Amino acid sequence: MRNSRAAKSYGGTRLETATSLDVTCLLHQRAILELAREAKARERGDEIARRSAVAHARRIAFELVSGIDLGQGELAASLHRLYAFAATRLSPLAPPSDLRIAAEIFTELGGAYGELLERGRPPSAKSIA
Repeated sequence: MRNSRAAKSYGGTRLETATSLDVTCLLHQRAILELAREAKARERGDEIARRSAVAHARRIAFELVSGIDLGQGELAASLHRLYAFAATRLSPLAPPSDLRIAAEIFTELGGAYGELLERGRPPSAKSIA
């Protein structure tokens, strides 16, 4: 993943010096936040805020898709498919069940990446993220 591109999109000096694993974790956290914003906006009937949150989560999914090095084997290919699947669920017209599926993907994978980050960034994690 290009850290400078992500830093420009998601702001902050912190991202300019972050590793790919750090950025990946932050992107997952932001996608989860956006989907929570979508649910709240849906509850209060704010269609503009709801669509904005879904669009941002979708852009994050595509950022994650584009950051995967498919030359890294089956795990990378599986992650690519999962993020692409999540992106297809993130449509402004999608039912809440589709958005929950995407949120679950971000939550589970984000938790796994967070665990890798806590363990000290093993070399294999750097090459996939």
